[in-house]
Amino acid sequence: MNTRIREHLQDLEVSKGGGIISDKIRIETISNPILVIGLGGTGIDAMLRLKYQINKRFILEEDKISNTRKDKPEKVEFLGFETNQGEKNKRYPANGGVGLDPQSELVMLSNAEIRSILNDRNILDDCIKEWLAPELSAESGTDGAGGIRQVGRLLLFTKINEIVDCIEKKIRRLQEDTDETLHVFILSGLSGGTGSGTFIDIAYIVRGIINNIKGVKGDDRVNIMGYLFTPDVNLSKASDNQSSQSYIIKNGFAALKELDYLMGIADRHERFKQQYRNRLTVDSPMPPFNLCHLISATNIDGRPMSNAYDYCMNVTAENIVNFISNEVRESGGAFAIQDYISNLKQNTDNMAKPYMAGYKYVMIGASSAVLPLEEITTYLAYKLFEKIQYMFENMPTEQETDRFIRQLKLDEDSVIDRFESELQGRKPLTGYKGRDRYNYDNVIKKQSVNIDDEMKEYLRECTNEYNKVKTQYPGEVVKGARELINEIFKDPKKGPFYASRILFHQSFCVVKTLETEVASLQERLTNISREIKFKRELAEDKMLEARKAILFTKEGKKNDYIEAKSEEYMLKSEEERTLRMMEFYGKVISDLSDLNNKIYRIYTEILNELNKIFKDDGEILVKGEEIEGALGRNYSWTVVKVPDLKDYIESIVNKQSADDIVRRFSNKLLEESNKWLDEVHIDVVGSISSFVSEEYGDVITQSMEEFLTLEYGEDKSIINIVKDEIAPKLDKDAVPIFYMSNTEALNFPSWSMVSVPRNAKKVLEGIKEYKKSYIKGDSINIKESMVTNRIFWLNTKNGVPLYSYTPIKQYEDVYEKTLFETDGIGRHLYQNGDRNWVFLPSPIPEQSWGTTYYNERVKKYNDEVRDVFDRAIKLGCIVDTENSINEKYRCIVTEDFSIKDFMKNYSLNLEGDRPNVGEIKRALSDIKKLLEKGLEPIENGNLQQYCIFESSSEEKAKNNLVRTPRLAGLVKKEVEKYEEILQEKAKLEDIIKNMSKSEADMDTFLRAMYTDTIVKRGLMYVYNCSEDSKVNIEPFINTLKQKEYQLEAIFKKYTSLDERERSIIDRTSDKKQDELSMEDGAVTLTANVDALLNKVKDSLEELDTRRYDLINGDELYAFYNNMFSKIKEVKKQLE
Repeated sequence: MNTRIREHLQDLEVSKGGGIISDKIRIETISNPILVIGLGGTGIDAMLRLKYQINKRFILEEDKISNTRKDKPEKVEFLGFETNQGEKNKRYPANGGVGLDPQSELVMLSNAEIRSILNDRNILDDCIKEWLAPELSAESGTDGAGGIRQVGRLLLFTKINEIVDCIEKKIRRLQEDTDETLHVFILSGLSGGTGSGTFIDIAYIVRGIINNIKGVKGDDRVNIMGYLFTPDVNLSKASDNQSSQSYIIKNGFAALKELDYLMGIADRHERFKQQYRNRLTVDSPMPPFNLCHLISATNIDGRPMSNAYDYCMNVTAENIVNFISNEVRESGGAFAIQDYISNLKQNTDNMAKPYMAGYKYVMIGASSAVLPLEEITTYLAYKLFEKIQYMFENMPTEQETDRFIRQLKLDEDSVIDRFESELQGRKPLTGYKGRDRYNYDNVIKKQSVNIDDEMKEYLRECTNEYNKVKTQYPGEVVKGARELINEIFKDPKKGPFYASRILFHQSFCVVKTLETEVASLQERLTNISREIKFKRELAEDKMLEARKAILFTKEGKKNDYIEAKSEEYMLKSEEERTLRMMEFYGKVISDLSDLNNKIYRIYTEILNELNKIFKDDGEILVKGEEIEGALGRNYSWTVVKVPDLKDYIESIVNKQSADDIVRRFSNKLLEESNKWLDEVHIDVVGSISSFVSEEYGDVITQSMEEFLTLEYGEDKSIINIVKDEIAPKLDKDAVPIFYMSNTEALNFPSWSMVSVPRNAKKVLEGIKEYKKSYIKGDSINIKESMVTNRIFWLNTKNGVPLYSYTPIKQYEDVYEKTLFETDGIGRHLYQNGDRNWVFLPSPIPEQSWGTTYYNERVKKYNDEVRDVFDRAIKLGCIVDTENSINEKYRCIVTEDFSIKDFMKNYSLNLEGDRPNVGEIKRALSDIKKLLEKGLEPIENGNLQQYCIFESSSEEKAKNNLVRTPRLAGLVKKEVEKYEEILQEKAKLEDIIKNMSKSEADMDTFLRAMYTDTIVKRGLMYVYNCSEDSKVNIEPFINTLKQKEYQLEAIFKKYTSLDERERSIIDRTSDKKQDELSMEDGAVTLTANVDALLNKVKDSLEELDTRRYDLINGDELYAFYNNMFSKIKEVKKQLE
């Protein structure tokens, strides 16, 4: 038996999770089309388990071309994406289980040119450059995605045409002849390179394709549900290698951070925009998933799951299978999956939210109470094979074999008759006596008639006929043999093994008997050769005698010669016939052997293997042990045990006679021979399942409550058993698998769904009674399912935020440590320039940190945003609209504005000798008006995208602005624009203020000079006080040290005096001015002013030519120019 058939039969091995699945318990899917997408190793593992379950439970149509059963229902499609070539032939279960069709269900994203692409980035599209990290090394693309998220995404972009084509083809096929909503299930890990690097893009690519097909209604025509496996799932099977564990944590946190941001995209009124080269453009206001399930390796009770990886895969598969199973609906009612989606959203919307975070995730826990129909049916098959065990021992006797040979007319006499039948006893030469042609002279004397030539014509005709029979007869024999064998095959007293053994066996059989016949013919052939030689010599002797014959004996001697020749050629014809008979028998032996090897021996080999498998299955099942494996016993349990039904099953099997079973079974084998004999389209499992189902359909189709009655007895109430035992156990076992403290779990709303077999009304009543008595019964929703062999219980926690995921803080800490090092390159899907998802908000709100956790980088960013908010409120960049409860605060976004460009409209001459005070004041006035009116708002600036979501209070507004980096960035720019304007305003006000003070300083200084309050005594300029004054003010300058431009030096010293000294000088000069002004003609004052004017004029004229040679020439020129103007004004007043 070849490997493929052996692997196929493993589907029946209970020890490997197999068994007989009766078509009578298979059901239809819901009417909605279903697309399942698996990403990367983890996602494909989950998808294969789902495909396996679907293959076992749903009605599968037959392929019209191959006449074999398809491996999935009509309205279900699978599509996997993987970068690792080593995963291409993955199957579940590993040996002979279901896999993905590499032609239609698997897209390999690996690209041999990825290194050269990374080495020469000029060839990349702009839509790739905008997110690809510039530092990402070419060595990163050597082995699939290599655990680097950006490499996984880059591989997706390089294969985007194939990806979009495959998804679009699947969607269009699924939507043929239906307008039902498409349900898309995306299964992915978050911690590798492929799934983690593509799960967001694939979700949006699906949305983009649907929108292209359905137009504006696209988002309403698809439900995308994510089943994402958190890092601890992969850590549960990771090695102790710290490096491996580290990248699982870092990738996983980065993916969760991005997921959390995008799941809130609709709340923030943002859009996901991405150009996928020239193949597809996505511009979506939707989150990637309508519902996002996070699956962890630890349940909410804090208990790590045993065999966690497989447990998570199987619970996910069971969850989806239940959703797509057809069910009983009330008129106008919705399928469970639609109820599920709407109820979870409602629960989340109405729940209390202690922190500003993304309450977007669903945790699932599942359990099943299974009526083990697979095991029951398999045990029935075991008992059936046990009952017909004699069939395996049947063997023909020697007499039966000989009779079969005679029936086929393969005995020697019959074969000779067949070879001679057309020759009709023809002789070599007849009627030669008395004929002139054959007289003595012609034959003996002249030998003008050659008897050998005459005889050879006869031999040729015989040989031609023998060749004809040798060629044609084997086909007739084999055809007859097959008809007879098939009759034997179907004969309950004989059966398949007898049929095969009569053709070939170690004891008596057709092939060996015919081989004996060939040996006999070979011996006869040897004897014929000797006889031919003898007859030829005899004929020669007869010729000599005829030549010597006397007259009256000549005719007799001639006839003796011809007769001797006839006997010689008759022996030669027998020799030719014997040779052809040997060849004929050889061909028949070969054909019958082929017939046996290609048909009947294959039947017996498969039946022997089945006999062994069912015997092993029976021994396992009769022990009543729970079987781990593909049936997923780690989340389900059986409501009845096969050992408890043993007597009942045996009584059912014993009602039928073994002969009747063999007759029907043998006929079934021949009717479905292609399922047993065609290696390409082998379906022995389906054939056996069909036969057992037909034989014991009444047993298999019994309801769960009928089996419960068999298990517990008729005196027990099925309703009470379900209420008190089955329902509580199911509810308890269906603990949501998500790693968070039980205290946290109490804070999130629950929603449960129970799927009950439609034909088990007492079971339904029992569940309803449990719902009434259970404290949380209101959250339990009951559906009647077409699935008749299990009660499925789903418990969920809704609106769960990421901050409640117990290890999330540890993950963020590990992630942050190397985020800005080489290790962090390629970790986020966008990591280039301004679009860098490294800086997305943390999914852990600062308010939830407590006293044991602190993230300095996040804290700094949060504080910066809050500070920007406060500044924006003061500046009017954020306003309280007082119009909406949930979105009170709106950001006022304005057109581009540059204060530098604005100030170009004014000739301020700030760099010149004398600033233009009028222009400064005009500019200052316009700036004040600008601030009062505000900058020009952008068009459509009142759209929701500029509102801070969930901003019913200022504190919530601040926290949610932190969670909206795009809006926070816009607000920061607005604040910076206004603060730059305010800085310019303050600058101009300072100039005005400084200019006023400078003017006053110059006035008081000149007054001190022309009133001789400051005078030259000797070589020093000093304060000219009275002799009795106790004021001691330090001299202003020493003219030996300050030889040039002394007035400027004196002025600097004057303005640097402290307030007391300055006040004394100013009061003295003011007093002296009053005194000098009272003098007739103000002669002294005028003289002093003229002297000072001339001195300043001389210095100014000198500076007009020298200022370019002096370091501070321009400054000195401006000073003396200003002073000259001031003195001229004083002189004019004196005149």
